Amino acid sequence: RRGSTSSPIVSPNVRSLHRSASFGTRSAADPSSGVLESALAAALTVRARAESAAKRLALAEKELEAHRKGALDEKVHVRLREATKRADRAERAAKDAKEEVDKLVEEQVHLVRVQAIQDRAVAEEMIEKLRDEASVVCNSLGSALKKAGEKDKPIALFRRALQHRAARRDTNPLELAPVLINLGAALMQTGAPSEA
Repeated sequence: RRGSTSSPIVSPNVRSLHRSASFGTRSAADPSSGVLESALAAALTVRARAESAAKRLALAEKELEAHRKGALDEKVHVRLREATKRADRAERAAKDAKEEVDKLVEEQVHLVRVQAIQDRAVAEEMIEKLRDEASVVCNSLGSALKKAGEKDKPIALFRRALQHRAARRDTNPLELAPVLINLGAALMQTGAPSEA
């Protein structure tokens, strides 16, 4: 059997010859004793060869098992290396995706800020125009009411026109002159020359 170190199977005749030769049951003068001794020597040689072969077989089986285990370990290491490489690639891909997302977010935030600045500038410009228009309307309406004989309402309208005109960021003092003249005339008409 594989891996066994037991003696090989020897026929009963060889065993009988071995016992006879061992215990000296046959005479040395027996002509068949030389044949028996030769057969016994051959049997012992075969037995020794069988035992040696059995030892070599056992050693070969151990080496084969070790080789199989080593090959299995190598496969495991190969799979681990491949898994590590895949994990590294996935990590790099995730890092690249994060950097791309961060870049896109930064660009969008910048665009939103630029748009907000532009919208604010447009809104402020519209407010300036509305203030100019409100100032002109109040001044014109005050002048019309003054000509119609009103006294208090024109003064309130002229003062409101001054407020709208003065609220501008780049107000030119000369632009206030027409409204100030109308306000002074209205105050003179109401009998308040000192305030005028």
